[in-house]
Formats: sequence, C-alpha cells, structure tokens
Amino acid sequence: MCGYARVTTKKKKKKIKKEEKLEIPNNDDTVNNLNFVFLGDEAFALHEHILKPYSQRELTHEKRVFNYRLSQARNCVENTFGLISSRFRLLQRAINLNPEKASYTVLAICAIHNFLRKRGGPYVTSTMFDRQEDTNILKNGEWRENVNNELLGLQCTRQKNVSTEAKINRDNYMHFFNNQGSVDFQEDMDWKLNRHKFSDITLLRELEEKNPDDYKNYLRMDSKDFQFLLELIGPKIRKQDTVMRAAISAEERLISTLRFLATERSYEDLKFSTCISATSLSFIIPETCKAIFEALQMDYLKFPTTKDEWKTVAMGFCDRWQFVNCGGSIDGKHIRILQPPGTGAQF
Repeated sequence: MCGYARVTTKKKKKKIKKEEKLEIPNNDDTVNNLNFVFLGDEAFALHEHILKPYSQRELTHEKRVFNYRLSQARNCVENTFGLISSRFRLLQRAINLNPEKASYTVLAICAIHNFLRKRGGPYVTSTMFDRQEDTNILKNGEWRENVNNELLGLQCTRQKNVSTEAKINRDNYMHFFNNQGSVDFQEDMDWKLNRHKFSDITLLRELEEKNPDDYKNYLRMDSKDFQFLLELIGPKIRKQDTVMRAAISAEERLISTLRFLATERSYEDLKFSTCISATSLSFIIPETCKAIFEALQMDYLKFPTTKDEWKTVAMGFCDRWQFVNCGGSIDGKHIRILQPPGTGAQF
C-alpha cells in the first residue's frame, strides 16, 4: 500500500522544520525493546527511528547481514512505486503543474492505488510483484520488465553529524538480526557474495592460461572472441552495484549464458557452477541473449536490402557452388519449446 506523500518547496522548508509527531509505539511495546523504525535507503539520513544500510566500506559479516535483511524488507516499497508508475504513466514524466496541484495529483494517484488494491479485482496480479520463492530467492515482478517504470530515486544523503543514538539504534538492530532475530536464509548471502571464489570463473582463468583448447570447448569460443563479445554487450547487461550488494558482473552474465547455450543444463543445474540462483539466471540469460542478438545482428545477421547487395550474395554463391542467380538456400526446422504455463491450446 502507498503511504502519505507531500511535496516540499524551498519556501516551505522553514515552516516544516518542527518535527511532526507520530504516535509510534514506545520501546516498552516493541520486540526486544528496540526503537520503532522506518526503513530507508542511502538517500535518507540515519535517525533514531529511520534505518539505512551501512556503507560498503569496511563491511563486516554482521553488517552485511543487516544490509541484506533491510534490503529484503524494503522490497515492498520498491514494488509499490514500480507498480504505481506502470499503472499511472503521468509519473514517468515531469508534471506540468505548480507544486500544490502536483502534490494533490500524486496524492490522488496514491489514494486510487490503495482503493483499487483493497477492492481487489483485476487491477494487479500476483506476478506483477516481486515474490519470494521456497528457496527464499526473490523473483522479479512483471513491472520491472519496463525500465521506464522505475521512478528516479532521491540523491544520496551525505550526513556528517549523525547522532550517537541513531548509530546505537542501528547497531542494536544489527546485533538482533545476527542473534535471536536471525533467519536461515540470511546465511545464504555469503554464498552469493563469494561467487568469484566458487563459480566457474576461477576455472576459466586456469583454462585460459594452461588449457586454451578446454577453454574454447567450455565456452565454444577462445578468450579473444569472448573478450570481444564482452566489450560489445557489456554496457547493455552491466548492472550498478548498490550499498546492499555487488551486482552480478557482465562477465558472469555472459559466461552463464554461453554455458547454457552450449549444454543441455537447466537453470537449477547451472546455479551450482555459476553460483547464481536459478531465479536470477531465468532473467539474466534471456536478457543477455537479446543483447547478443542486438549487438551482432547488423554485422553477422544482416539481411540484404538492395539489388546490389543481392547481386553480391549471388556472386558469392555462384563462386562457391556454381549455381547462378541464387540468393541462398532455405530450409525449415522445428525448434521445440516447452508449453508456457497458462497458455491453454495456444501451443
């Protein structure tokens, strides 16, 4: 659900310096007597009642666990903004209204969103949201398929004078999540963070240096061709690191895709050699295949569009096969796929 929102102009900042009092529970009424809190990201200032991630610098295991747990819990607000933006496209552009009218416009959208969510019906489906599977891995919701659905985030807050109480409160939550508040899936985080130690990247480094033929057999191309392809598609598939975690690198994404294409292995099988979850692979591999096609199609899948280009093709065909006036040979093959769920008699 979407909460209260407000637009603040520079002229109004002085009027709202006084903190608005919220009737939040006292520590006597909370779990482990911890402060009642709201979860923010790096754009927010650390406060006694606002938690944000620890900086990526000098992260201990305990702090990584805290960042991971906070990231998991904040997923709900990311989904809310993403869904609202996908449903109300006005939010994807600059609103041509004065601040007060723009404020009511945004509030109206939030109210309509909550209204439709509570009423049920076809407004959204479960697949629209990120969802947690049995393996405690989050599967991306459909709203993420369109990058335009993601609203522009706030700038990071560079907080110089953080109160001691705010730091102690965050540390208290960190200790809680690493002790009595711990859950099993948070330890899976280390396996993902140490992906470079356990994945097939380490093996490929050895093969590239000592067994080039095996390297070529593993990826179906030598290291020069791999690096060339990586330079082409890297900008298309590279993701940005966050304070929560380091992104899966473009190199890992391409290796996983090439290995998938070269073998009959499933996502569930590949996750052991790539150290990437099967759910993540289900998004990474199709995205990388699309990037490969878009990067190579003009030079390696180009279709003749002029008479001169067709004549050039015919000359090459004649030189090779002594068959004149031919633009090529054609054939048809049936590529089998599994029937997608919920498609009925379409397949």
